[in-house]
Amino acid sequence: MKSQNVKKLSVKKIVMTAVIAAASLIAVGVLFLWGVAMPVRNLPEPSGAYPVGTIAYDLVDESRMEAYSADRQHRKIRVQLWYPAEQPDGRPKPEDWMIDGPRHTRAIVNTHGFPPFIWDHTRFMKSNSFSGLTPAEDAGPMPVILISHGWEGYRGLHADIAEELASRGFLVAATEHSYGSAGVLFEDGRIVRSSDDVLPDRNQRDSFILEANRLVKTFSRDNAFLLDQLTLVNSGMPHAGPQRLSMFRNRMDIERTGLIGHSTGGGAMVHFALSDPRPDALMAYDAWVEPVASGALERDGYSADEGFALTRTKLDIPALFYRSEDWNGGINDGYLVPFVQAQDGTEVGLQEIAGTTHQQFTALYMYAPVVRWLGMLGEVDPFDFARRLRMETGAFFSDQLLSAAEEQGE
Repeated sequence: MKSQNVKKLSVKKIVMTAVIAAASLIAVGVLFLWGVAMPVRNLPEPSGAYPVGTIAYDLVDESRMEAYSADRQHRKIRVQLWYPAEQPDGRPKPEDWMIDGPRHTRAIVNTHGFPPFIWDHTRFMKSNSFSGLTPAEDAGPMPVILISHGWEGYRGLHADIAEELASRGFLVAATEHSYGSAGVLFEDGRIVRSSDDVLPDRNQRDSFILEANRLVKTFSRDNAFLLDQLTLVNSGMPHAGPQRLSMFRNRMDIERTGLIGHSTGGGAMVHFALSDPRPDALMAYDAWVEPVASGALERDGYSADEGFALTRTKLDIPALFYRSEDWNGGINDGYLVPFVQAQDGTEVGLQEIAGTTHQQFTALYMYAPVVRWLGMLGEVDPFDFARRLRMETGAFFSDQLLSAAEEQGE
């Protein structure tokens, strides 16, 4: 009897060992496939001569009430700066690509309908930027470039462009637009997401056009407010934000300001350029420039007559519009092309990039190849295209802003 019990126990142990071994192999296989689908990669290194510093902070616009919230608080946005910096001491670690951490990333992913943990590996993706660095002394007065993301985008999607420009000598400021971003994580721990209440379905034609233009105008005002605040920082006057911003006093060349926008953010930058004399150059990727529908009603102080850029079609600054092949022939394309063609006598260009999607003008390539499998990237090689976009964006603003300063002996 004793030997039979031993035999039974041995068989059971063998079966359990086999099950554990099979489960381990499956787990290893899943992890391998996960690593192939979602590899950990860092932002590409910028090409400029300067190390890059960065700082993120909240800003509250006390002149505006929040239009998208019932609590009637003042409008609040999140901002990140990148700038040319002095060489760091020792060998400090660069900041994470998504500097606000996993909770921010999970909020973004959850808004897009994916399980919140799906992009948790983002926490291991590094940027090329460092906190705590002082601005580079030999950078001179830094031209300012503002970046505005698209509907349900977020500022991290343009961090590669920001780092490239900062490494070349620009101070770059990206706004994360509350209720237009997929998710904003504020310093007090509050998360604000986008929703269908902010931008309804396009099938609701008049409602969609009115709300979309209202959103564009909100983004535009966010950027105008940010430039106001940077102007205060530069002059040494009291301002919102951390005390460390004082290191930028008299370091910015506010007279040379560039604008970058994607999608809704591109439309916002067009609106900003047409409604404010301060911008000096504009670059937009798939800018949303659809005009207000006729007969659209006023709502919460937003008037169709005053609202969107195409009611005044003359740009007075150099501008370069990039269009994805994805948007060729689409609804917005019917407005973007005539708008660019109407810029007679100004330095305004439009380029279509073959093999690209609307999302191609962002850093979503960081999640390749899975985002390609999902149809979010086109036929063009995503890494080659991202490099080209960085180089051409850097060259455009270097020519329009840095070269202009050199010609005047500044």
